[in-house]
Amino acid sequence: MKTVLISQPNIYDSKVFMPLVFLCLKTYTDSQDDIEPVNWLDPLFRNTDVDTMLQGIDLKSIDILGLSCYDWNWNLNLKIAKQVKKVNPTCLVVAGGPHPDWKDDKLLEKHTQLDAIVYNDGERPFAEIIKAVQQGQPLDTVNNLILPHTKTPPSSVFKDFELSPWLENKEWILEFKRKYITEGANQHFTLLWETDRGCPFKCSFCDWGSATNSKLRRFPNERLYKEIDFFVNELKVDVLYHVGANLGILPRDLDIVKYICQKKKETNYPKSFQYSTSKNTPERTVEIAKELYNVKLLKKHVVSLQHTMQSVLDCVDRYNIPVKRQIPMIRDLNEAKMPCISQMIMGMPGDNYEYWIKALTDTIEWGIHFECRIYDFQLLPNAPAAQPGYMDKWKIETRTRYHFINGYHKFSEQENAIAPTSSEFIVKTNTYSIDNWLEMKMFGKIFMALHGGSITKWTSMFCRNTLGISYYDFYKDLYETFFKNENYQYANSIYKQGHKHFQDFLNNNDAIDELQIPVLNNGRYYQLEEFILWNVLYNDQYGLNETFWKEFESYILEKYKDPILKELIDFNKNMLFTLDYDHNHGKQIECTYNWFDYIDFCTWNCSDNTEDNFDISKTLIARPEKYANARIWKTTDTKLGAFPMGPNQDSTWGNKHGNEKIEMFVNSILVPTYMRGTRTVFNRGNYIKEK
Repeated sequence: MKTVLISQPNIYDSKVFMPLVFLCLKTYTDSQDDIEPVNWLDPLFRNTDVDTMLQGIDLKSIDILGLSCYDWNWNLNLKIAKQVKKVNPTCLVVAGGPHPDWKDDKLLEKHTQLDAIVYNDGERPFAEIIKAVQQGQPLDTVNNLILPHTKTPPSSVFKDFELSPWLENKEWILEFKRKYITEGANQHFTLLWETDRGCPFKCSFCDWGSATNSKLRRFPNERLYKEIDFFVNELKVDVLYHVGANLGILPRDLDIVKYICQKKKETNYPKSFQYSTSKNTPERTVEIAKELYNVKLLKKHVVSLQHTMQSVLDCVDRYNIPVKRQIPMIRDLNEAKMPCISQMIMGMPGDNYEYWIKALTDTIEWGIHFECRIYDFQLLPNAPAAQPGYMDKWKIETRTRYHFINGYHKFSEQENAIAPTSSEFIVKTNTYSIDNWLEMKMFGKIFMALHGGSITKWTSMFCRNTLGISYYDFYKDLYETFFKNENYQYANSIYKQGHKHFQDFLNNNDAIDELQIPVLNNGRYYQLEEFILWNVLYNDQYGLNETFWKEFESYILEKYKDPILKELIDFNKNMLFTLDYDHNHGKQIECTYNWFDYIDFCTWNCSDNTEDNFDISKTLIARPEKYANARIWKTTDTKLGAFPMGPNQDSTWGNKHGNEKIEMFVNSILVPTYMRGTRTVFNRGNYIKEK
């Protein structure tokens, strides 16, 4: 009996991901009558050092090592393969997944620990590899392989989805949960779930399982509903993560979601649901989001805009996902008071500095105020953008640099210090220079920190909705005449530190995308927007950074010359969480204006600035009501964020002391990457009296 080990390291190590790739390979292989039984070792699923990953495994017994490779685990998988080969040179090492570069005919020469690479879906070719090894046949008889001497032809598209990897392996899965979760060091787990495979779109930046621009392959309905029953009744899944590219693209997707919501009401499982939204069915997407939000399976809706200018989206072959269709969807969700966040990609061909500022500020014109997440255009090896013709057309220049995947290294629950991985970043095209890239990068980081962090958000709302200053003008001026202005020494020092950091990122092959916050002295790495947020919020003693706020107030009052802005900035400062806040005693805030209702209206307001002859003056609202007598508003908030769902939301550092208190405070403000903007300020309270 041949022994097989599958390595599919998680994206990070603080949560267990159920090993979907392993289960898919095992299920298909075990179902083939012409393949002898296989000894499947428990898969490698963590993301830590190689010795820990391989601890307790008899490496000499392994006949086949399969590597499921993604951007976040490629280097780790190569190290694992090297270690196995060192002990067991005859072990056959097969790499699959979207990361191995299929067009690089020297890849196996560069990585001699690899014997073969599977391209396209892995189930059938991996099973055929096992059969070939069992029968002593050469691998060049197997389709879909890249071998040292040849590339075998592709087979027909894989459509064998009748058997469920979850239902066929129930006992194994429940035992896996017992060993590695229930009795393990980490009781939290995520289940990756497919209902279909493939993506009909061909966005050049994407490589969705190397199945973009392909016909969608649907899994049988009966299988899916039985899987849901297993997930909630027996497995009791924490996080159900739908890994299809476009949930909502099919009419049946809404029915599937409704069934999940029904099960949530009946069983309280799953605890949360994550998914990638459909790109071109906004009406159904809204229905799905509302269903999930109403049963607290979702705390925000992600709007995958990538950019707001159609001319830029056309350059990445996103022309069949018109951005104009997203605005009514956002308005509908805002009317239902369901929070949205935007996802944007910086550095796309066709973009430039002015377009980028417009794109980011368009998102808040449309009413997405809870957060904007910006992702770099990383060149995935098998994505359309990485092909020679596309790179030549747009004169693409890149830098391969280190970064911590999603910044998870900073999480306090991270058990091991994972080394950064490397990715290829696009830093220049024929529509923007390297210097432009640097300015786009800096503007985006400052925008995310200040608007998303509720530092300048409320001031910009007043300037936009009452004074008629567009968000574009407000934030462009804030960047160019405040942060880049040496007269405002502190704000300018933040800009200079960030600018220097990314200049080094461009010029130094060993540079890392993230950086440390020296005052925290915790050894963790943060993204620049987090560095900026912390340093404009707090001083070295963890109190409010009055130096920044004085400069900001001076700039705003001089530029917009409206005295009510001082009242708003003072209100903003008073509403920020600080280390000395203790919910046992609460905090009282004096209010001379009804800022609460004013900000609430602005938060959910959606303006379509893409309309012909858009006139900002016709969208303005009155100033907030001024109270005849100042009122006292009190909070004893114990929850961070505007919405009651989500982890790590207790503001209980007031019960702690010393370093433990500081660590809890820092992690509460900086750890969350979504919905951070409502976690920096108080969200619940009541007026208790007039002054």
